[in-house]
Amino acid sequence: MNNHALLLKVIFCLGVLLLLGFKGQAQMRQYEQLHNLNGGPVIHYRTAIGARLGPQYGLTAKRFLREGNALEALLTRHYDKKGITGTLMYEWHRNAFEAKGLLWYYGAGFHVGYYKYNEYFQPSEPERHARDGSFVEAGVDGIIGLEYGFAFIPLALSVDFKPYLSNVSGHLGGIDAALSIKYAF
Repeated sequence: MNNHALLLKVIFCLGVLLLLGFKGQAQMRQYEQLHNLNGGPVIHYRTAIGARLGPQYGLTAKRFLREGNALEALLTRHYDKKGITGTLMYEWHRNAFEAKGLLWYYGAGFHVGYYKYNEYFQPSEPERHARDGSFVEAGVDGIIGLEYGFAFIPLALSVDFKPYLSNVSGHLGGIDAALSIKYAF
């Protein structure tokens, strides 16, 4: 039931952001225009914040630094492992399929996570699962994805695959896939 309440709160917050976005679109923006790496269509926002939905769910924030380059920060929680992870990635953006508003991006970065032994490890690993206390996990990440920015509302949708390597013995990494909904400004 707790997960359902959290999902309803996220949906409510996204709805409020959407309504605020319609108001913001009524005013003309006078931003310096940003082009992606191959000189294609203008990137329609400078900063975006939102929700990341997948096995590792949480918050995402993206900030374009200069033409086609961005920093993305993620604060996520794993559905099964119940810890918290912070990720920072540097990304490059390019046109995708010559479609207006559609970009593909790729990048790399690192993460640091905090977990409890008995929540991270499964009961099939009794020596680790039974341990008391917590540990810090760190590793490197890659990312590749597609992002669509709507022209009529300040929202961006993205889907990505984020492979990662980790320093936890016995669990060297994996692939995280997610859908992100971001309010762009």
